[in-house]
Amino acid sequence: MKLMNRWYEKVSALGNPNFRSVIKTFKNHVPTILNYFLRRSTNASAEALIQRSRYSGRR
Repeated sequence: MKLMNRWYEKVSALGNPNFRSVIKTFKNHVPTILNYFLRRSTNASAEALIQRSRYSGRR
């Protein structure tokens, strides 16, 4: 987490307003991002199941 905070500070110091949305997105999703790197786990299987249920309802 310390590395992420340092990265936020460095990017903020650049002063580019476009990076604000990137930082906001990272901060909102940091648990999921870190979970992937720690456990190599994603919610891809859940997303696939949702997509299958959407398409099967259209038939």
